[in-house]
Amino acid sequence: MNIDYKRLISRIDDLIEQSKDYNVVTETNFLTPEEQTILKNYVGKKYKFTIWGGYENAECCKAYFGEINNFNIVCLKAKFDNKYNSITHRDILGALMSLSINRNQVGDFFVEDEFIYLYTTENFMRFLIENFIEIKNITIKFEVSDVFKNRIVKTQYFEKIISSPRIDNIVSAIMNCSRKEAQEILKDDRVKINHIVIAEINKLCNNDCIISIKGKGRFIYKGIIKSTKKDKILVGIEKFI
Repeated sequence: MNIDYKRLISRIDDLIEQSKDYNVVTETNFLTPEEQTILKNYVGKKYKFTIWGGYENAECCKAYFGEINNFNIVCLKAKFDNKYNSITHRDILGALMSLSINRNQVGDFFVEDEFIYLYTTENFMRFLIENFIEIKNITIKFEVSDVFKNRIVKTQYFEKIISSPRIDNIVSAIMNCSRKEAQEILKDDRVKINHIVIAEINKLCNNDCIISIKGKGRFIYKGIIKSTKKDKILVGIEKFI
């Protein structure tokens, strides 16, 4: 996703000014993880804000400026027969796009067992309930869920021996390629650390940072486990599956 950085910053400034001038809570639409990182880095401690997507560790979240007491987020759910039908994240996204719904009007959505869960705002939920009635030729009916369902994220753990916790070494280990090839991948802007594109081949990675490699997936760098006899380090990595 290509982010219009100046437009995002301008919108953040406008919302902060409105919150200050009128002593009210202002809010963004749902933001991607990358947009959230930009907002956090830009606002810092200059003004009070809260980021929330309906549940702990939600991926797409709204930002609220000021003293918030109502997050205005609801969880919708729809049941379908998963014995005869399969619905994926891509199917849901395609159905949303066919209704000309902007991605920033909804938060996380996922399938678990025989239910589809979708986060949105109280203001937009009625439109979705009335109009979002079909996915992949399967009739569905959304209703407000009593429970704010957490998406279960599965990871696979593995370990690698590298010379240092530099990002080029970690990418090399993940991709099973040479460090020179890893550096080219970084220079091609194919790597993100905590959702921000990084091209610095010598950047050191902190524990639990999220590394995204275009075409390979997302990983969590868990940190150094121990040093080896040959002055190298054994590190832990988790892959999102």
